[in-house]
Amino acid sequence: MVGALKLAVTALFPVSILLVPMEAGAREIEQASVAEPTAREICVVRIDDPLPAARQVGACTSFLANNDASPAELATAYLSRAHAQAILGNSKAAATDYLAAIDGFSQLIERTQPNPLHAYRRATAYHALGDADRALADYNASIERSPRRAIAFLNRGILLARYKGEFRSALADFDEALGIEPANLAGLMLRGEARSVLGDYPAAIADLDKAATLAPRQPQIHVLRGLANARRGAPEAALADYGRALSIDTDNVDALTNRAALLAVAGDNGRAIADLDRVLARQPANAVALYNRGYSHFALRDYDGAVADYSAALAANPEMAVAYTNRCLARIVAGRDETGARADCRRAASLMPQSADVHETQAFLHLKLGEAQAALAEYEAALEIDDTRPIALYGRGLARQRLGDAAGAASDLEAASARFPAVAREFTAYGIQ
Repeated sequence: MVGALKLAVTALFPVSILLVPMEAGAREIEQASVAEPTAREICVVRIDDPLPAARQVGACTSFLANNDASPAELATAYLSRAHAQAILGNSKAAATDYLAAIDGFSQLIERTQPNPLHAYRRATAYHALGDADRALADYNASIERSPRRAIAFLNRGILLARYKGEFRSALADFDEALGIEPANLAGLMLRGEARSVLGDYPAAIADLDKAATLAPRQPQIHVLRGLANARRGAPEAALADYGRALSIDTDNVDALTNRAALLAVAGDNGRAIADLDRVLARQPANAVALYNRGYSHFALRDYDGAVADYSAALAANPEMAVAYTNRCLARIVAGRDETGARADCRRAASLMPQSADVHETQAFLHLKLGEAQAALAEYEAALEIDDTRPIALYGRGLARQRLGDAAGAASDLEAASARFPAVAREFTAYGIQ
């Protein structure tokens, strides 16, 4: 591809937090409750074992109207209701409750000897709000004082992976959690994903196989194993995994999105679009699905459809830099919005200034518009970051040719063709000789 079109996949690490752990003795309280559980039992005692979210919100709202609740119970109830509101998609209400929980736990922590459970629960509230530094500090404090709480290690690992990109540190936390609870399903899934990201595919698949043995009807396990197989270059195995996930949950968004990415790479863009249409029927603002459908529309030369999908993806996620890159390319190939294409490439460059993909796409824009000197500069910038790119090398050869550098052009064109024999067709397909 003359520009740097990329596909995206979904993974587990965008998950914010796992459920809060049950307090010691809570399970016994629950088992002893023969009658309908009270609002306190639902909202405070069983915070880690919630009822359907709407009922949880109702119980917590009822409990919070109780003037007899202790400060710790009130803070816990706000946290419990916040989790339920988040599940329901009520983000503003959830944020309000998370802040109330943080305030309540902060007062408790300031007044008394630091309690590891209070620190942990405040950490989950900060985590849910995306305040990674404060969440990390509280997870650290909780783990230091209570080092046998497996879920604290799991959530700290998620935070480190999701917000800090520290996958090796995350892996160490997942190891700690599984040392405490060897059959912890979430721990096996998280460690499998961390190992997959780090390229240790045999160990990743071993973790996910064990998880699948423990919970064969959990579709997300098969999704994660599909990701691991895709990353290790085994697309058929990955497709089989996504198929298993879909046999359990026919509308599983992650399985459909990731299967569509593999189908698109294989050139089966019609089936890819069909999968993504199913995702978008359920989640019209799913930025990854919109972005990937744009890729498939581009591959089918439906440039208007590609631009529409990239635009919708950016409406859902304005910081999705790769969508600016792809929309820039689609616009310039379509030849109908030079101003928009230039603006998109500039925005992509501002978000990813060290991206070879962005430089390569900007270079193609300049080449297409007859701006050989600017194209040369951008291709050279791309090759300075990654000198193995045959598209950038060939494009630089064309730019040099147009600038009268016959020897440099011949050298680049020959080297690019040696690396990728079909490289010339990539350019001629879009009207560049």
